[in-house]
Amino acid sequence: MLGVYELQERLVTAFPDLLLENCCSGGGRFDAGMLYYSPQIWASDNTEAIDRLVIQEGTALIFPLSSMGAHVAACPSHTNGRSTPFATRGRVSLPGGFGYELDLEKLSPEDRALIRTQLAEYRQYGPLLHEGDYYRLASYSENHRYDAYFVVAKDGGEALLNFVQVASGVQRSGVRLTLPGLDPAARYRCTLTGEVRTGAGWRLGGLVLPVQREDYTSLLVPLQRVE
Repeated sequence: MLGVYELQERLVTAFPDLLLENCCSGGGRFDAGMLYYSPQIWASDNTEAIDRLVIQEGTALIFPLSSMGAHVAACPSHTNGRSTPFATRGRVSLPGGFGYELDLEKLSPEDRALIRTQLAEYRQYGPLLHEGDYYRLASYSENHRYDAYFVVAKDGGEALLNFVQVASGVQRSGVRLTLPGLDPAARYRCTLTGEVRTGAGWRLGGLVLPVQREDYTSLLVPLQRVE
């Protein structure tokens, strides 16, 4: 590792405008030393979206979301053969260094049309995801059904919930998630339901997400502070 650091030190010293993306090699090189030389590290060669939920959760416990290389990959996955909707693959990749790793010519017209929407979401929410405070709400690796995290802007002006349901099972009611980190006294409107509550109200009462009848579905839920 010291040799790798030395090599990159020589490169960035000789070429100060050089932008490096490091590779984790199964997570073994995803460390603070590598981030000193490159702002982004490829989290794993496993680009399948559902597997990535676990990989990215573990990475985000220590490293900023912006440091994770994350792409929308081809489907069915070359690693496990799983087929995941294009929309969900985009939502899983959204918090990291968003990009595409597939043949655009092989996409259906419907999936190709979604690219414009996904890029708009990344441009809109990328700064919030990369600079805000990150809260882990639910772990797919623990509950085996769904995954969720919440990011709140430093000034408390907005927040974003990213939810992926892996296994629908038999759900009679929606999933309730409490939303931490908001200004307790400020009022926030949820764009999903239109409901307005204080930050304390969202933390204590939580948000009930609608029942998702299908596997591998996703929801992106913004909250805006009401002045």
